[in-house]
Amino acid sequence: MAGFAMLAIMAQAVGTFFQCTKKPRKEQAERNLAALMGLAPLIEGLSVWTGKKDPALLFSGPMMYAFMKSYEIAFESIPESIIQILDLLKAKAGDIQTIQIVGVIWG
Repeated sequence: MAGFAMLAIMAQAVGTFFQCTKKPRKEQAERNLAALMGLAPLIEGLSVWTGKKDPALLFSGPMMYAFMKSYEIAFESIPESIIQILDLLKAKAGDIQTIQIVGVIWG
């Protein structure tokens, strides 16, 4: 499951790379490093919350935040839910615990 999280972070890093193509190299490196540490949604969410507009960015803050959340859903949440559902389907009725069902519904 950690592989799915890494895939989502890599997709966010690629999105951040394209987002910052007009910025100076140092700022590009800082933003890409932050994305690789999983902080891209936090940075984009902060820019949406503060209303900060940066003309050097390729996309607007709300659009990039939507991209970041979409990456998380597509590359992390959906595959993990599918694995959990398949695991539940393979389990015997007596082996299923309530927390497993809650995890699939909640996640």
